[in-house]
Parts: sequence; structure tokens; C-alpha cells
Amino acid sequence: MRTDLHQAARPAATRIVLAGTGLAGEALAAALCGSGCAVRLVAPTLAALEAVMRRVAADVVVVDRRGTATEHMTDTLVGLRRTHRLVVLADRTDEHLLAALLAAGADGLGYLVEEDVGLPAFVAAVRTVAAGRSAVAPSLRARCANAAPPPLWRDPVTALSDREREVLELMAAGRSNQGIGDRLFLTPKTVESHIRSIFVRLDLEPAPGDHRRVLAVLTYLHRAAIAAG
Repeated sequence: MRTDLHQAARPAATRIVLAGTGLAGEALAAALCGSGCAVRLVAPTLAALEAVMRRVAADVVVVDRRGTATEHMTDTLVGLRRTHRLVVLADRTDEHLLAALLAAGADGLGYLVEEDVGLPAFVAAVRTVAAGRSAVAPSLRARCANAAPPPLWRDPVTALSDREREVLELMAAGRSNQGIGDRLFLTPKTVESHIRSIFVRLDLEPAPGDHRRVLAVLTYLHRAAIAAG
């Protein structure tokens, strides 16, 4: 996944964080750049998105949810909606998710279903949301009127086993695999197996521009910060 900054030569460009992957993500980024936006393209995973949001100011967050409809990403979208203008590109209408997003109001929110939206309409919707208006079709709002929203946030670390949480805690403390094994009386291969499982459970897919160990630690530290209030 490329994480370089695409930016058109234009002052005060609309700043977009785009969570997308592969050729589809590149096409969305290119379309937005062509309209004068500055786009940061990141992997559509919980940890990658949370990590970049700590470093980059954004006018709009765009999440390509097609094929990445994980529970943890759903929780992240609801959390982002409370603090950012948000556009979600989906392959179907998730009425429960949309109801939760609409709980914060329709202004500054876009929800686009792939089969109904081409690139020009996508760019127009992002521009609409950047201006603080709604890009949610009235028909979708009506469908979600009686849908119960999902819980606002679930701790992704709770998906780990007790041993995996111990390993992640030691990773966050800066221990190497050898150091983790010495502390927990585990072989190097067992430590590696636990770390691979942690990556899977935290939805951290391999990507050339990402360091999964760092992203796992950031997820752990974010969880600890929330628990501390």
C-alpha cells in the first residue's frame, strides 16, 4: 500500500484521508487529486487508519468499505463520525451502520453505494461533505429510520487470548521476540506464532508501506489511553 501524499498544485486544497487499497484506492485518490484535493492514502484497517489520524489533519475522511466490512472497522467509522466529516463508500447499504452514523446528524456525512455512484459523483459527494452538507440520499435515510445502531465502540484487544495480550503488552514495552520469549518462557517459534495471530485478530493485513508490529502497538496504546479516561 502506498502512503505517499498526493497533492494538486493549488493553495488551500481540501485535505482528505482516504482509507482504500489496491487499484480501486489509487483510482479514488487520483480522481480526488484531479479535483484539487490533497489525499493521504492508507490501508483500510483499524490500526492503519487510527495511526494516520493521529498525525494528519483532515477536512474529510473517506473510507472505502467495499470488502472490508469488519466489526472493528464499523466501530471505527462510528467513532470517526463524532469528530470528522466522513464519506463511506460501500458495496451495499448497511442500515444499522448508517443509522449509527446519522445519529450525529446528516450534515458532513456521505454514504455512497458502489453500484449507484461513478467517480464524478463520488468526487462531487466528497466536495459536498467537505462543505458541511449531506451526501446521504433521502431514500437511504428513510430506510434507516427504524434501524437500531450498533454499539459505538468495542475494544479490539478483547479479541485476543490472554497469552496474546501478554505478548502484545511486552511488544508495547519495547521487548524483542527473544525478550518476550525469555519473559514468558516461550520458544521463538511460539512467540512468532502468537504475533501472527495478533496481526490477524487486529485486522492488520500485510502492506509494503505499513509496519504491522508498530500498528499493533499503537492499537494497544490507544486502548490503554481510552481505559485511562
